[in-house]
Amino acid sequence: MSTMRKVLVTTGCALALIGANVSPASATTQDWDWCDSNQICLYDGFSGANHIVSYQNNYCNELTNYGLSGYGDRVSSAWNRTGHSISFFNWNARSQHFDLVDGMAAGARRDLLDGANNITDAVKMNC
Repeated sequence: MSTMRKVLVTTGCALALIGANVSPASATTQDWDWCDSNQICLYDGFSGANHIVSYQNNYCNELTNYGLSGYGDRVSSAWNRTGHSISFFNWNARSQHFDLVDGMAAGARRDLLDGANNITDAVKMNC
């Protein structure tokens, strides 16, 4: 292999590695940014990846059933930008009611608990 070809192959590999290391961090930071003040933002990826829906929940202690909008059983992470704690619920078809599966403090952003990942159907702002 010629020296010029070795340099081009080495440079190409280095650039590919640099791109692979930078892109995921940038995407994660960008996804968390998809949440306005006073909203509850839901993501179907971990660490705020893939924003799917936001709610400006103006009603204290009322359930917002996002399962009816096609987002049920998809949420993996959330950002609570309201001034209140929130609770996540899963619809229990057998007993015909919502079961509490996770909660989040005001201002928190994180992945849902393992037992709540991809099973929640509704959120409630606790006031």
